Amino acid sequence: MSSKRQGIVQHVKAGLLAANTAAGQRVHTQRKLPADLKELPLLLVFALHEEVTDDALLGQPRSYGRELLLVVIGIAAGQAEDLEGELDGLALGIEQVMQADESQGGQARATVLQSTDFDLDEDGPLPLGAVILTYQVTYRAPDIPGE
Repeated sequence: MSSKRQGIVQHVKAGLLAANTAAGQRVHTQRKLPADLKELPLLLVFALHEEVTDDALLGQPRSYGRELLLVVIGIAAGQAEDLEGELDGLALGIEQVMQADESQGGQARATVLQSTDFDLDEDGPLPLGAVILTYQVTYRAPDIPGE
């Protein structure tokens, strides 16, 4: 059985796949870049950090409010002048998917964009760029019936 946290990550991945962003079917639930970067752009989706809020409900099992930092990274390659536009397009596609279902399939109370960062690496034969979107996803686990 997977955790609600993993369920949220998988739901985001499914939404990005269904939206057919510029990354197409290249959506991975991992932090590390795939070894083969021949097919870009691609998206990485993962849980970065989670805080337990102080609104724990007593009972068995105890239920905790949680605030998950979920990260979606878009990676693209190309000439620097084209890369900015491609990264911005990836960010727009990601934001549209995340805003379309802020409950993440009924698993979360809210999903809020916290930050968007851009990065560029020009050391290789072709510049690589990344757009990093960080979301705060508020949910409760384990579930409380009727909530």
